[in-house]
Amino acid sequence: MTLDIETLLSRARLVPTAPYGRADIEAAEARVAARVAAHALDGGRGTESAGGPGREARPRLPTRGHPAARNLRALCEAFLTRPSALDDLCAWPAGSLPEPSGARILGGLLHLAGCEDSARFWWQYAAGAGDALSSYCLYLHHRAQGEDKEADWWLHHTDLTPATLNREATELEVATALDILAAMRRGQGGLPAALRALVEHLPGVVGFVDDDVELPLPDGDLAALVEEITAGPEGPARGARAPHDPLPERRVAGVHTVSSAQWYVLRWNNRDVEEALRQCDETVAS
Repeated sequence: MTLDIETLLSRARLVPTAPYGRADIEAAEARVAARVAAHALDGGRGTESAGGPGREARPRLPTRGHPAARNLRALCEAFLTRPSALDDLCAWPAGSLPEPSGARILGGLLHLAGCEDSARFWWQYAAGAGDALSSYCLYLHHRAQGEDKEADWWLHHTDLTPATLNREATELEVATALDILAAMRRGQGGLPAALRALVEHLPGVVGFVDDDVELPLPDGDLAALVEEITAGPEGPARGARAPHDPLPERRVAGVHTVSSAQWYVLRWNNRDVEEALRQCDETVAS
């Protein structure tokens, strides 16, 4: 007869242990700090420690020169320079979370600004809500990092519009089109001046602004900032700050590091946001 889990647990023996006090916590922190310092001095090659011989970090291909990295940059530049692309970002209400398209735009800007982890988070958020372009960005991102297993997973879960008789041929068509796009954009000077200014300014206004919500969120009115930076010589858009008001002082960019495998429970009042994040969590975990 199969025993249920409650019966097995009722027969389990709990071995009493000494309470884990503040001194134990401080000792553990000291051990971790010592290992980190030793790892840094060793140049990241792996060090001997009390826990056993050091292990080499998993080798990664250089991202900047990887074809997938070039294609990802070309793709980001392409959807960021589409007409009214930034409207989705400007439609982001202060104090809330964006629509999937707005999250993809924010991820693209953060990627071009070098904030890889924050960009990946917002693409995961958008992909979990069904944004196929964000899923493809994640595929290219992981491929450029040499993380082939993760890249294949995201490619498999990208809802590509069929361009040929089968999916394999469609994937090849999309990859070829991106190769051509990346080659065409070479030597064109990159982004327009207004978008370049936004990319340079954005890391200083996006970070972990709430102790209760561990998300890389904008600190302040992102829509007003976007409208002011991208207004151009015609002047700021309606509702933006007056022309004589300077841009807010650029802060030192926060640490944009969010684990791709770590998701947080948000204390948010918006039920739609909670449902979108739940679906995203299930998509990544499946």
